[in-house]
Amino acid sequence: MTPMFPVSYMIEPRLTLLGTFWRRMVMAWGATTFGRYKYYVAWALAEGAIVTAGLKSNGEWIKSVNIVKVEFGTNMRELINNWNITVSKWMRNYVYTRAGKSSGRALVFVTTGLWHGLYPGYLLFSVFIGIATVLHQNLRRKQRPLIFRRSEDINDLKNENFVVVVLYRTVGWFVSHATFAYFGSSFQVRFL
Repeated sequence: MTPMFPVSYMIEPRLTLLGTFWRRMVMAWGATTFGRYKYYVAWALAEGAIVTAGLKSNGEWIKSVNIVKVEFGTNMRELINNWNITVSKWMRNYVYTRAGKSSGRALVFVTTGLWHGLYPGYLLFSVFIGIATVLHQNLRRKQRPLIFRRSEDINDLKNENFVVVVLYRTVGWFVSHATFAYFGSSFQVRFL
């Protein structure tokens, strides 16, 4: 599938001028989605080696990615927390908690961009995903009480209309993954 969605499409001026915005979005979505699979394979092989070696962290097997939660996550935070889990935990424990809540989040995303290398695409991806995560969280915080009025606990949606819950989660999935694909193209390209 990767030849159908080449990363080069996103940087060749003649190709980007031919397509509409939606065509470019589909190409970016395909390139970032199928580009993730190489990381899934690498992490699965690494996890297999870890299990074979009998290595554990705090009594648990080391897990790098939760593929189901990444592919079907309904918000940006869920995608980020389940992608490269070991680095996410390290960033949370050693950068975010030490910097404090006010500047910790921004510092985590800048550090993540620099962690991957000195390519501008990595830094842009990390900074924009950080901004998108904050925007998505604020939007969800304001929308959820307006949409889900019957539940006392906003995370427990058993009392809500099933169709509304499915629609809400589907829209959340689409927006999160479209955002991830749009900004993820800069990560795939690496350079500008």
